[in-house]
Amino acid sequence: MSVSLFSCDENDGIRVADTTVANPATNTANFFFINATTGGPSLDFFVNGSNQGTVALGSGITGGYKTVPITTPGLIANTSIRAKASEGTTIGGILGSADLIFRATNTGIGNLIAVPNTRYTFIAVDEIERPRPLRTFSVSTVTNALAADITYYNRTTRQQISNDAFKALTAPDQANFVSIGMIPTGVSDPGGVRYYVLTDTSYPAAPAIEAAVVFNQSFVRFVHASPNAPGVFVRLVPAVGAPIPVVTTAAFNVMSVAGGFIPSAGSRTATGGFIVPNIGAPTNTYTVEIHTNVTFTALALSVPNVTLTAGKVYTIVARGLVGGTGASALGASIGQHN
Repeated sequence: MSVSLFSCDENDGIRVADTTVANPATNTANFFFINATTGGPSLDFFVNGSNQGTVALGSGITGGYKTVPITTPGLIANTSIRAKASEGTTIGGILGSADLIFRATNTGIGNLIAVPNTRYTFIAVDEIERPRPLRTFSVSTVTNALAADITYYNRTTRQQISNDAFKALTAPDQANFVSIGMIPTGVSDPGGVRYYVLTDTSYPAAPAIEAAVVFNQSFVRFVHASPNAPGVFVRLVPAVGAPIPVVTTAAFNVMSVAGGFIPSAGSRTATGGFIVPNIGAPTNTYTVEIHTNVTFTALALSVPNVTLTAGKVYTIVARGLVGGTGASALGASIGQHN
């Protein structure tokens, strides 16, 4: 049995469903969390009101997936996901003291429709100062009246402009803007940090993990969540031996139009697979290299001393800003799922 309570979001006044479980059902789902925000604090992650643990910036939650009771078996929005700033602080930026809430659609306030026995990875991404997406209008060439159009966003000044205003800029000025798509009426995205959610349908089964231990293999995937980095290519470089390619076709920020998220508003859900590199030993240490060209000669980020273990499952997330400093510096968040 579930009871849905409605509360006022401290930031934007939008009423958000927060499901609590009065009588936990026998159905469960599995949740993993990674903190890959830009400029954000450590976060406590809550599922259906239960604190699953604290995740520092740049890491994944300890202990692997958290198994949590859910109510109905994947038929309704049965699971509330929230993140709160830990250590007595606030998330800050646009959200201020409000929670980071999963919103099922960019115009909705619904919870996650969690399916029993399914694995989910929730990655907190983006800048704490990202503004609320703005719906803009341009003059129609057909009717000569104002019509909703593409919004362009400047990640340096955080200015949002219409397509007409964008077209009026010089080419050098246009280069400072990116499209965030046509923002819908009633967008519920308040701005600030948000979620990228992976349904881990390709998570390796127990026999595959057992075989990986025998053959010195790990499971690795990469997520590009740096708000202003270009398309990137990724490899693992050992102290001795040949580099292992992880991304050989340009990966773009998953929360951007270039990365396939149109419009770039609200949370995004997707599925993501793993590569299975042979690490040559039960454990091995690598430098994660992120380049901006396919020949791996334009290094954007180097993350040394990343230890991989045979049979273990990892997600590597690029976060932060090119040219950023402190908590906003370009970096990587690495989560171990098992």
